[in-house]
Amino acid sequence: MLLDVSDLGFPDDAARLLADADVRDAAGFALNVGRYAPDDQLTATAKAIQARLAASTGRTDYLPLSDTSRNGAAVTGTCNPAGAKTGAWTRLAPAPQPQGLWLTTPGVSDGPCGTAPHSRRGVFDPGLAVALVP
Repeated sequence: MLLDVSDLGFPDDAARLLADADVRDAAGFALNVGRYAPDDQLTATAKAIQARLAASTGRTDYLPLSDTSRNGAAVTGTCNPAGAKTGAWTRLAPAPQPQGLWLTTPGVSDGPCGTAPHSRRGVFDPGLAVALVP
């Protein structure tokens, strides 16, 4: 089981809610799914959550995955923002180090907003995909 904590508060709230949900059997957690946070922020957040989970559960082997499919440029806004680019390709490190993977398909819309005002949430938009190419 892998838990997506993208919508939880960070990192204290995420770790507390995960521990409260009895994640002892979870393999890990995911961050930034469908979001735009930069790699350094994701790595720091993942490590902070790991440390807090270790303190509350005694486990140090949770595998943190972060979605890097569209975090290749600093952007303002969270809904199809202008200037977004694809992030780093899959980056595998020895477990339990944070892993950067494309968990979201580049070009899938956040909804009718930003640079794709006529798109639908969760639907692939070729214009968004092309705009993400660095």
